[in-house]
Amino acid sequence: MPTEAMAATAFSQSVVYSGDGTLIGRFGTTDRQMLTYNQLAQGHQWIINAVLAAEDRNFYNEGGVSPTGIMRAAYEDAKGNDGSLQGGSTITQEFVRQYYAGIGTQQTFSRKIKEIFVAMKVAKEKSKPWILTNYLNTIYLGDGAYGVGAAAQTYYGKQVSQLSAGEAAVIAAILQQPSHVPAGAVPPQLEARWHYVLTGMVQMAS
Repeated sequence: MPTEAMAATAFSQSVVYSGDGTLIGRFGTTDRQMLTYNQLAQGHQWIINAVLAAEDRNFYNEGGVSPTGIMRAAYEDAKGNDGSLQGGSTITQEFVRQYYAGIGTQQTFSRKIKEIFVAMKVAKEKSKPWILTNYLNTIYLGDGAYGVGAAAQTYYGKQVSQLSAGEAAVIAAILQQPSHVPAGAVPPQLEARWHYVLTGMVQMAS
C-alpha cells in the first residue's frame, strides 16, 4: 500500500509548456512532474546516469538489495563514519522506503529486514524501468521539488532532457541531503558529492 506522500502524487502540480518547450505556467499544489521512462531517457539520459552513479551503480544487475552495500554500510557505521558518499541501500530499497506504508525510516534491525524483503519482492515483480521511473518521479530534491522533472525546473528552468551532465550531477548529488541549490553554482557542501557523481558517470560509461 502506498504511503500518504506517494498518494499525493495524484495532486501533483500540472506544468504547461508551449510548442517550443517554453514554460507557460504551473497549476496545483505539489511541485512534481510525472515523466515516463522514455522521457527520462531522452537525449544523453544524463539524469539517469547521474542518479545511478550517485545512488546505485549496480542497479541493473542486482536483485533489489546489495549484500556488499549492506556490509559496507555496516562497516562504516562500526567505524563511526557517516558514509556520506555511498550508502548501503539500493535504489529499490530507497523506493520502497518512501512508497510503501509500514516500512518507515527508523534505524532499527526489524525495519531494515522488512525493507529488504519488500525490495526483493518488488525487484521480482516489477521491471527495472518501472522502479527507476517511479523513484525518479517521487524522490524529494529540496525547495519543494518532488522528482527530477520538478528539480530540473526549480534549479535550472529546464526540462530534464535539456540538462547538461554537470547539472544532472548536481541534482543527483542533492539526493542524500535535499537542500536549496543556487542557480549556476555548486554549493561547497555538495562539491565532494558532485565530483563523486561525475567520476561515477565516467566510470560507468567506460
